[in-house]
Amino acid sequence: MTFIQLMRYLETRVGHHQLPLDPRARDLRGLLASCALHHEITRELTQAIFKQNRCNGLEDPVRSEPTLAALVPLRLKILKSETTDLDLFHFIESWCAAATAFFEEHAPEQSEDIPAATEKSAAPVVSLNAFRIRRTKSWA
Repeated sequence: MTFIQLMRYLETRVGHHQLPLDPRARDLRGLLASCALHHEITRELTQAIFKQNRCNGLEDPVRSEPTLAALVPLRLKILKSETTDLDLFHFIESWCAAATAFFEEHAPEQSEDIPAATEKSAAPVVSLNAFRIRRTKSWA
C-alpha cells in the first residue's frame, strides 16, 4: 500500500474536516489543505508517517510498523499535555485506530499451503543440549 492510499483511507475514516487532502497534490507539501481542524498536529502526523516510512513521494509504499511507530511519540505528546482537551484526545485516538484498521484490511493473505517466511529459515539450528551437558559436568 502507498502513502497516498493510506492518507485517503485516513481522510475517509477520520473525516475530511480532520484530514483535508488536496486531490491535486503532487508532493507532501501540497497534500494537506490549510482548513484542517487541528492543522499543526495533522501536519506533524503526516510528516512523521512520511519520514518514518522513508518515503520520497506520495506513491511510495508504507508499512504498518513504521507508520504506527511514527504515531506513538505524537500520541504520547498529546496524552501528556496539560492543554489536551477531549476533542484532541479523540482526534489522536481515531488516527491510531484508523491506521491500525488500514493495515489490518490491507494485510496480505497468508495461504495455508505456503509456509510463512519465518518458518523457512536459512540459518542453521544449533542444539544447546551438548553445551548444557558439558557445562553441568564442569560444575561437578
